[in-house]
Amino acid sequence: MKAVIVAAGRSSRLYPLTLGTPKPLLKINGRSIIERSILNLRRNGIDKIAVVVGYLREQFFEALKDDVTFIDNPRYAVTNNMASLWCARDFVKGDEFVYLHGDVVYHPDILEDCLKCSGDITLMVDKKKCNEEDMKVKVAADRFLESSKDIPVDESYGEWIGIAKFSSKGGSLIFGEIDKVLADGKINAYDTYAFTGLAKQDHAIDICHTRGLSWVEIDFPKELEKAKKICTTIEKERK
Repeated sequence: MKAVIVAAGRSSRLYPLTLGTPKPLLKINGRSIIERSILNLRRNGIDKIAVVVGYLREQFFEALKDDVTFIDNPRYAVTNNMASLWCARDFVKGDEFVYLHGDVVYHPDILEDCLKCSGDITLMVDKKKCNEEDMKVKVAADRFLESSKDIPVDESYGEWIGIAKFSSKGGSLIFGEIDKVLADGKINAYDTYAFTGLAKQDHAIDICHTRGLSWVEIDFPKELEKAKKICTTIEKERK
C-alpha cells in the first residue's frame, strides 16, 4: 500500500497566513497538518508516501526532509488537485494506494476505516446536511452518482472529506479518466470531476461513512480554529 498526499496549491483563501507558509505546513499544537497525516499513515504501516508539491515547495523539503517522496506539480498555479494526483501516476505504478488532500485534519479512525475497504474506488463521506461550499456527494439507491460543489444542497447526500482509497484496478481507472479530462483541456478541474466521469461510465465507486468521527478540510480561518479543537480532543483521547 502506498499513499499520495496532494499539497501543491497556494491556498489564497487563507491569506495572509499562507503568504509565506504552505497551508499543509501550518502548525496545530506544534505539529503541521501534513505531518499529522504522515504520522497516521505510518501508524497503519504505510511507509511509501508521496507528497505532490508546488507552491513554496522548498519549505516541504526542509520540513519533511527524506521521510517522503516529493513529486513536483510544475503547473500548480493554473491547475487543481486533479492534476496534482495525475503527477503521482508513476509513483503509484499499478499499486493500491490511499489518496489524501494535504489540508485535512481527521480522527485517525477515519483512515483506519478507509484502509479496510475492499472496493476498487472508495470515498470517505460525511453523511450530513451540507452548505454551498462543501464538496457535496449525490447518491441514488446507495450508488454514487456525482461529487461537486454545484450539487444543490437539497440533493446532497453528504460531503466527500478529501480521503479516498484505490485498488490497482481503481488506480488504473482514475488515472485513465484524468488523462482524458486533461487532454480535453480541463486542467483546473477538481479530482471529483474525474470521479463523476467514472460513475457516468458505470464504474462503481463505493462510499465509506465517517461514522460521525471528527474531521475538517481547512480552507478558511474558522476551519483552522475547528482543526485546533479537533486535534486537542484527539490528543487527549490518545494519552
